[in-house]
Amino acid sequence: MSFTVDVEDVRVHLEQLMNETSIRRSIRQQIETLLERNKTHKKRINIENRVLKNLRSQGVLDKIIDHLTSNESPNEKSECIKDCKSEIYDKKPVAATTNFEKKCKENSVLPQEGLGPYSSQNDVYVSFKKSESLCSANTNDSKGEKSSNSASSASKKKKKCEKGNKEKDEIEIVLKPPDVLDTKHSLHYKISEKETTKSSRIKNKGSDNVEQKRKSEETLSQIIETQNHSRSTEDKITEANIRDHKKDGVHVKINPRRQHLHFEILQGRAFLDHLLEESFSMFVLFLNFRGQRFWTQPVTCKSHPNFDAGFLYELHDDDLDETQMARASHLLNINEKIHIVLVRILPSGEKVLVSSHHFEWRQILFAQESLGTFSIDLLGVGAESNIVVGVIDVRITLIPKLLQPLTEKTVLSRIRFHKRNQEEQDRIFLLYAKTWWKEYLSLRPEHSRRTVKLFHQDENGQNRPVFHFVQCLKVGRPLLELPQEAAWFVSLIHLQPPSLIGALPVVEQWYIPHTFLCIKKGGPANHATLLCSLFLGFGLDAYVCIGTKDGNIPWEWVVTISKENYATFWESTTGSRYGHDPQLPNDPYKYLYPYKTIGCLFNHKSFYANIQESDKVKLCIFNVANKRLWKNLSEAAISSVVQNLNLSLMPGWTEPFIYSQEMETELRARITEYRQNIGVSTRWDIDLCHIIAPVLALYEMEHRMGLVLGKEEIDDLISRNIPDGFSFRALPMRVSVVDKKQVLGVCLRNAVMESILTCSEMGCKLALRVHTYVYPENILSVWLIVANKFRSE
Repeated sequence: MSFTVDVEDVRVHLEQLMNETSIRRSIRQQIETLLERNKTHKKRINIENRVLKNLRSQGVLDKIIDHLTSNESPNEKSECIKDCKSEIYDKKPVAATTNFEKKCKENSVLPQEGLGPYSSQNDVYVSFKKSESLCSANTNDSKGEKSSNSASSASKKKKKCEKGNKEKDEIEIVLKPPDVLDTKHSLHYKISEKETTKSSRIKNKGSDNVEQKRKSEETLSQIIETQNHSRSTEDKITEANIRDHKKDGVHVKINPRRQHLHFEILQGRAFLDHLLEESFSMFVLFLNFRGQRFWTQPVTCKSHPNFDAGFLYELHDDDLDETQMARASHLLNINEKIHIVLVRILPSGEKVLVSSHHFEWRQILFAQESLGTFSIDLLGVGAESNIVVGVIDVRITLIPKLLQPLTEKTVLSRIRFHKRNQEEQDRIFLLYAKTWWKEYLSLRPEHSRRTVKLFHQDENGQNRPVFHFVQCLKVGRPLLELPQEAAWFVSLIHLQPPSLIGALPVVEQWYIPHTFLCIKKGGPANHATLLCSLFLGFGLDAYVCIGTKDGNIPWEWVVTISKENYATFWESTTGSRYGHDPQLPNDPYKYLYPYKTIGCLFNHKSFYANIQESDKVKLCIFNVANKRLWKNLSEAAISSVVQNLNLSLMPGWTEPFIYSQEMETELRARITEYRQNIGVSTRWDIDLCHIIAPVLALYEMEHRMGLVLGKEEIDDLISRNIPDGFSFRALPMRVSVVDKKQVLGVCLRNAVMESILTCSEMGCKLALRVHTYVYPENILSVWLIVANKFRSE
């Protein structure tokens, strides 16, 4: 049951619900328009019993009633409250002469301009929905909405509607409890195609379709405008052009005090080089803009991949106050592009870099309605950096749209200015670097043979200063909490061997950090630059070293220098660290590190070239402030060409327990099958599986924290559970393969592991345990241990 009010009472109750300036004037105008359009019908307001019960339990209606009767004497107030509760709680029909109606008329307050559809006290949320009309459904029209294109169809519809008084449209007012909404930090809104584009469903002919489409767009704008949340006129979101033509609606979460950029990837075209791999590989697009990272779902690798994805980026000028929204002039000064990385995923799980592109998004600032569609040519990488590998179509929308869009001339001139300014800075730095290099070579003739590298090619074949690949990357808890943990995390990323053309190695590509994290593989330089970036985020004085290691192999690693100029070397591909002190010639641990020579070291602010008499690491002094030992580049020159590479790490999403269980089940079945093929039966010892499990946690902790704890307890635990007369063998191993089916093949390459798995001694039982540890970027550390026990002779 519900209580009802005739058309004369609609405005009265609407004003009561809109009290305390909680509803925008536009909502009131919308309802009045519906009333004016349907004068021949009685309008009814239906309030569901369930919603009333929730509001009554929260005291919301009591608060409204108390406000309406605040100016009355105690006796009159008591009488009014009694009438109000009788009319609402008991759900009786409201008479036209009740005290409740009088108080509503006396205390009604019109909403203020610019306020959103949320109560200022977070009391009531009111939404209006026009329900489906039976008479309009019978005529296959647009759910009760009149068509202005045909007078005859309108008259027919009016006659049919007048036939039945019970077949009427209704305005439904839904009151939601305040805990549904978050009015401080974000705005939730849903744009439904079914409710907002009703007029587009009317079947028109000829030019009527164009007019109807325009009206549909206007209706959409009006509905969205009523759902905008704002604390001030400056922050008011006037329109949101986010829509999904394939789905029922779009649900996004935005900050009402921020300008947003909606980036939609529609489809790809002309990926002709991958036609032969359609059924074997998948495409994924990764995007990074100002540290906000997204990626698409994998799609089949074909000539016209359908990515069909949309992402919402927050735009804000760091120079502005937190409460201010960035204006067009502020957005124009954001000289940072959207980095788009296209990756092909092979069936084995390996990722291959296809393209790396930087997209200039500021073209949208002069587009009509702040909406534009663009085609992006994706170029290849490395030797194919001048070849188009494919095209993607994107649609970009500014939310809210700019009230005064900039002119095309203004935007393009500012983009050209930033480009010319950067080119000029690069040119000046190049001249300075040439002069600096001549001075460096003039100090000693042998300097020309040292591994001093000022520039290197990125994935697109562009020569960039080496410090361009390093940044201060602040991660913090709970992702990475210690520098040693960061070193272990970087070492888990796959080390890519150098490519070969014939018998000659290809020059190693240095990836910018975002690209490196997308493909999750790279050379020692990529590992070292990422680890150095993480160390800088922890506040360490860290540098990337360029030199050689055993065998005169070019290599890169990381060094951290203490306040007392003590150096610690970090091998970024293994997570190992080594102390270094040239003042202790008899130190037994001095030469454990594999590094032989060092030519230079650098980070995002500094560059130092080794000018000591010898470039051997064991004799090197790491007092970089001493200009007789190190020749530095000007920090001002470095800062003029360093570009801000905003980046963030993403938390892992794999469930470690489920992943471990699946791998353990797969590996146990394959071991059983393997032993059966060699004519050996297999028995599993479940108790032994539990006993050896702590060993894996011990190994992970040792590598992650650099600590060895509880080793004696583990040894004692195993020895207590192995009976007399039995032998025990076990081998823990960390596996880096992605495909679970390949794990057994990796294990059999180890001679000790093979002897354990092929054991055929009397009473032999096997044990297996797998543990998985998840790190940022979904990097996995997978440990397994295989053991057996058998009767000794």
